Amino acid sequence: MKKKKIIDPFDENAAQKAAINLLKFRVRSEYEMKNRLFEKGFDKTVIEKVILKLKEYDMLNDELFAYFYIYDKLTINKKGPFLIKLELLNKFHIDEDIIEKAFKRVFEELNLKEIVREIVASQLKLKKDKRKIKEYVFKRGFDKYLIEEVLDEVGGE
Repeated sequence: MKKKKIIDPFDENAAQKAAINLLKFRVRSEYEMKNRLFEKGFDKTVIEKVILKLKEYDMLNDELFAYFYIYDKLTINKKGPFLIKLELLNKFHIDEDIIEKAFKRVFEELNLKEIVREIVASQLKLKKDKRKIKEYVFKRGFDKYLIEEVLDEVGGE
């Protein structure tokens, strides 16, 4: 079993190293970083100093985090805007204005209709009827009018 390191809760350098180590794996939100450092046992004042330093060097940026999160969830996980927005608000505590800006930026690069079309096509291959496809795509967080529009274009049973 791995020994847990004993850390000094007031060691700013150790907190900074821990934060940078967390950022090696993926971009993180400010809220998430605070929680992870707190879980590691660092003091709140030390965490605030580290967060300020990371923001100063633009290593911690909620706008960038929201953009990457939305882009990945739409393209890789095929989740819809409603579901993604809820996750960003509730799980990562991202400000609604930041979320809206990030969605606007992502929608400049991606076509939401194409993503819905891909999901519908994959469901049609599984021989699912129109009602089940509509339910499936709606549960993934997409707008029902967009789903119906795509289904009418594709022409599922």
